[in-house]
Amino acid sequence: MSLNIENYEEVKKEIERLKKQIETHSKETIENPDTVLEFFTYSIISKKEQEENLTIGHFFPLIIKKYPKIKPIILDYVNAIKELIIYQKYLSPIILGFIPIATLAILDSNYIKYFEAFCKRIKVNEIASEKKEAWIGTRKEIRKILNHIRWKKSTMSFLTAYLLILKKHHHISLPEGINKSLFDVFIKQFLERVYNQQRKTVALRQTAWVSVFKDYHLHQLFQRCFHVPKVKERFNNLVERGQIPAFSDLENSSHYHYLEEEDFEEEEFDENDPDYILQLMSQVAQKAKRDKKAIREFIGFINRCDFNHPSGPQEEAEIMWEVISAWKWCPETVDLAATCFFTPAQWGPDQCVPMQRPMPEDMFDLFMQHLCYSAFDLEKQPSKTYNPNYQLNLPREDAFQQSFRFSFVIELLRNMFDKEEEELKREVNKAIAQNFIPTYQFLKSGSF
Repeated sequence: MSLNIENYEEVKKEIERLKKQIETHSKETIENPDTVLEFFTYSIISKKEQEENLTIGHFFPLIIKKYPKIKPIILDYVNAIKELIIYQKYLSPIILGFIPIATLAILDSNYIKYFEAFCKRIKVNEIASEKKEAWIGTRKEIRKILNHIRWKKSTMSFLTAYLLILKKHHHISLPEGINKSLFDVFIKQFLERVYNQQRKTVALRQTAWVSVFKDYHLHQLFQRCFHVPKVKERFNNLVERGQIPAFSDLENSSHYHYLEEEDFEEEEFDENDPDYILQLMSQVAQKAKRDKKAIREFIGFINRCDFNHPSGPQEEAEIMWEVISAWKWCPETVDLAATCFFTPAQWGPDQCVPMQRPMPEDMFDLFMQHLCYSAFDLEKQPSKTYNPNYQLNLPREDAFQQSFRFSFVIELLRNMFDKEEEELKREVNKAIAQNFIPTYQFLKSGSF
């Protein structure tokens, strides 16, 4: 669906259309994976007259910032959702209504009460525990929003509400280099709301704080800003004296630094401490998101980890996704995507590689080369003339059945080529069966 983002009336009508779909169709119809109803699968036409595919996590921040007057219309749409609806016809299942109301609350604190009411209405904390796939898809979009905005006081108010509702399921980290005064605002709001007090100081027993630290997964929240074990100890000491910790109280206890190559050589990972592995991975990822040269270091880290025993439901996969998404497709990100594709893990490649992002022709060819080398060892095979009439010996020559992880590439192919899935699979199988790597030109034209 194309949407002209420069035309307010067109954007307004689209939000009204979404509301009407909620009001006129049953929950069962909307949740059906084969539904013809469409939610948030847009090609946005910008003032540059170029089309750009946007996910829901990019769409709502874009239109709210561009058209502040649209906020009440979005709220009307969300208020039309009276019960939990999981929309399946998306890259990952998502909780309908959660992203728009969360975006309103992130950007405007006046909408936090509506966000809290919506979460209560659909019992989001139960969803996070029981319907993990839908929650993973939803929280991934929330993280996209938080990663692409300038944090301010309204963001901290949202974060406080978000943590109180989701507790250990929040999967949010404060950004590295966060404004110190914003950090202090958040801690004050958070502790006062946790303990229902409006005073500037909160007297807590140390054991009570340890419980809060664990219950709300604050080690994850602080991991980009501080060295968590030292901060936790400092926090305990301060609250035991009846003080609300400030950023300035904690920064001197932090010896936070990015790991370099020599750190890996000297230090063995403790496979029994998944939280420690996640903290290290987040540090290396932050460096890779700032410096493209550090992607090689991030790949080295991945190759040393055991993702069959991750720290939490797909947290590491989301970090991989974020590093790849931080850059345009280039040799470094293609190499990382191929590494993620074949790294043994408790999640599929579609959870760590953004395959909804089409690749330029040369990067696509490089990516397919990496995949075919890894899955089918084609680099050692002699070249010969391609036969378009080759008769496949199925299922023996079905590449998508031969390699479970390779099979996920079909999602990328569907997003890049205007062909039916079965036709794409047949062409890929015919190429690989004859020891050819399926290139962009081949999948476009049918010939090498």
